Amino acid sequence: MTETPPAPIVHQPVTASGQRQLEPAANSTFDPSPDPESAKHRHTSTLFQLATRLAKHRSSMSTLTRMMERRKNDSGDDIISEEELDSILARQIPFDQLFDLMISLSSLIDDAFPASERQDTHYRIQADFLLLLSNLAQILRNFHSCFHFLALFVTRKKASNQSVDHVLACLDHIFPSVHMGMVSLRTTTRLRTMIVLDFVKTLVAELCNKMQLCASRLDPFLGLDLFMRLGKAAVSRRYLETLQQWFQDQGSTFGANMMGELMIFTNEPQNIQAMLVTKFPDFVLGQRRRDNSVPLLGVGIFNADGAAWEHGRALVRPNFTRKQVADLAMFEKHVQVMLAGLPGKGEHVEMQEWFFRFTLDVGTDVLFDKSSEILRPDGIDTARRFAWAFDKGIDGVSQKLRMGKFAWLFYDSKYTDACKYVQDYVDTIVEEAIQRRQTQNWHSKDKSEMAKDTEERYTFLNALIDEGTSPKEIRNQLLNTLIAARDTSACLMSAAMFELARNGSCQDKLRSEIGRLNGSLPVLEDMKEMRYLNTFLKEVLRLYPPIPLNSRFAQNDTVLPRGGGKDGRAPIFIPKGQLVVYQVYSMHRREDLWGPDAHLFQPERWETMRPRFEYLPFNAGPRICLGQQFALAETSYILIRLLQSFSEIRAVDPDGVWTENLTITCSVGSGVWVTMKE
Repeated sequence: MTETPPAPIVHQPVTASGQRQLEPAANSTFDPSPDPESAKHRHTSTLFQLATRLAKHRSSMSTLTRMMERRKNDSGDDIISEEELDSILARQIPFDQLFDLMISLSSLIDDAFPASERQDTHYRIQADFLLLLSNLAQILRNFHSCFHFLALFVTRKKASNQSVDHVLACLDHIFPSVHMGMVSLRTTTRLRTMIVLDFVKTLVAELCNKMQLCASRLDPFLGLDLFMRLGKAAVSRRYLETLQQWFQDQGSTFGANMMGELMIFTNEPQNIQAMLVTKFPDFVLGQRRRDNSVPLLGVGIFNADGAAWEHGRALVRPNFTRKQVADLAMFEKHVQVMLAGLPGKGEHVEMQEWFFRFTLDVGTDVLFDKSSEILRPDGIDTARRFAWAFDKGIDGVSQKLRMGKFAWLFYDSKYTDACKYVQDYVDTIVEEAIQRRQTQNWHSKDKSEMAKDTEERYTFLNALIDEGTSPKEIRNQLLNTLIAARDTSACLMSAAMFELARNGSCQDKLRSEIGRLNGSLPVLEDMKEMRYLNTFLKEVLRLYPPIPLNSRFAQNDTVLPRGGGKDGRAPIFIPKGQLVVYQVYSMHRREDLWGPDAHLFQPERWETMRPRFEYLPFNAGPRICLGQQFALAETSYILIRLLQSFSEIRAVDPDGVWTENLTITCSVGSGVWVTMKE
């Protein structure tokens, strides 16, 4: 165990009695506003204000006070007097170092408790001191170093054995389960052991904000019943609904034991905002996602963290510039193929399959510079097999992710074969493209001509080749981006058609708005001005987000704003390595956020609503979906063209209930069966 380096010493003025006054560092904005009546009162007041400032993320101050009241002897006197503690605090504890350390953490804990949460009476100095130490223990990112620091403090050479006994008696006074006063404290090792074992247990159990646990009725030790319940829900296409019910029963943030692993679930906007934005450096996708998806996708923006993710995102970003989004002629080319293949005259047609073909053709056209052309009746067999293999691979990845730490038990020979076929298929395309680029005599061309050619036809594959990217990384980045280019858009189109075919009033309003084009092809500006179309798609994304749940691992000890305490409204400590699953599907359906009609499809709500982090169909923060505008433009265009081409679109089963098909994304489980008349 390594020693925690001491914080810089801030020299404090000394009173006539030799005691240090706890005044803030010169560069600190902290103003304790001391009471001039008493040096001791000033001492206590400063501790109180510092402790409450540090305790922004804590709800344990009143708990500590109650514990202190219970820890009195029969005569009502304190076991440790305030005078003794005052002497220890002033002479034996390096508060100059502790105070400077606390001030340096002020950026993480800017605000004190609201005035309404402070009690009129001053906390006794013991409670203030222990609250100070407990907040130090929680806020410092390295708990291990913190306890070592505490061990070094109570055994520092300048402290007498009697002073050490006083401090330990104080700890025993607050934490009765820590019987340190009965143990010989002549060695640092024994003291450190007691602190780590007993102090940690008590701190976590009594001081860290507790979350409500989802009770495991059959197997509280391994959580086998919860794991099996979710497994059955996935098979019956009710996984999202089951989690939503758990949130309704347990609250917006709760813990669940899954096969011996504690998982934290949240649909609280403040927590999701913290993970994705304000505390983004504290959370990563994690090794588990990377390991489970590499056989299909390799390492790319979908599963990478750190520098690898930043590099991949920089490579992908040019695909989704405004110019690329505005290339509606490319959409129209594939729309024409789709319209030629769709049956008319009232025949039943499953549109979701057509949407996935359409987005694959568009996605491969944009990314690979070579469309898969599976929309054509005479499409290439290898491309059709690629589409099947890609679906099979994604399904396998999602199953492995749901199995958590037991993903190594997953085996499906078809999944293995599918992953190999997908990668071989793309490798072939990459090799052909590299050879094609090499045979082009680029160096003999005039630079202005090269720039003109590049400007006229940008494709991701060619851009990666020109950057000198290795063939393996090119393949990985193509596959990682294809998930967004194909699946996200296809899921949005399918959900939109599901509602459109069942809601005649919505369809009439859309037809009226689209009718202003007088049959002409839309341009990007036209689609942006279609207010009802935009509100319609927002409502689709609210009820049917393409990625309804996601997760992060904490890579540092950190805190989320909500989930602690009995009511779940206090902050909650998240230790390093903790898995946190966040579900936007249920967040988008919370009645306390969206009103009692949250479960209803009502585009009109968007005429007045301006949500923030309670609405996250495309994620947020540094990892926000780069292709969201592309997906919205693509979906808007295909809906406009279908409504222009067919006078009537109706659901085969108007009363059919939406069910999920949950993999990495979420599509309609029963498909989207409609009849269309020209």
